[in-house]
Amino acid sequence: SQSRYRGWQFVETYAYDLGRFAVEVCGMNDEELGNQAPTWQQFDLFDLIQENGCRVSVSSGHSTGKTRSAGIVALWHLCCYANSIFMFSSPTMAQLREEVWKEITICHTFMANSEFAWLADYIEVKTESVYIKGHKKTWYVIAKTAQKGKPENMAGKHGDWYMVWVDEASGVADANFGVITGALTDKRNRMVITSQPTRGNGFFYDTDTDT
Repeated sequence: SQSRYRGWQFVETYAYDLGRFAVEVCGMNDEELGNQAPTWQQFDLFDLIQENGCRVSVSSGHSTGKTRSAGIVALWHLCCYANSIFMFSSPTMAQLREEVWKEITICHTFMANSEFAWLADYIEVKTESVYIKGHKKTWYVIAKTAQKGKPENMAGKHGDWYMVWVDEASGVADANFGVITGALTDKRNRMVITSQPTRGNGFFYDTDTDT
């Protein structure tokens, strides 16, 4: 059918060109909407993340575009990989709900008012989840807290196209990371951890200082 052909064309164009997805699909060049073009740091990040099996650690401060990047990456993964699962995690749910989900909503709204409205129609954005309509339990983006002493909260997620993004990773216990990394069972699974360097030891510190 025409819609299936259009879907395949979309995937061929954007599945391994995340920077192009950010600009063309999420409007990261529409200054009238306040969407500035991605910075070179964001393009570098996109280049790393689009590789199958990536393991990316980012030490960042305020106003670096990290949260917008997170929203873009979540939609890209959802749109380009069939039956994909994307898990956002952070020590507190408020961080994800108030910031990351806001960016997802902004990007989805842009899609809905662009030539990609046909694709936006497939996507349902809820308070703590985003999913492809009709595939709520198998093709989605979800938020989970990474609380200390409860690493089991991170368990149970697997898939050929599985990706996890841990924000404020410096505050996440090493035991939680043991569960998170243990779920990356397919060579295509991706992982991104981002944080301000607030602690001089732990999993994030080790990845951020590894040479």
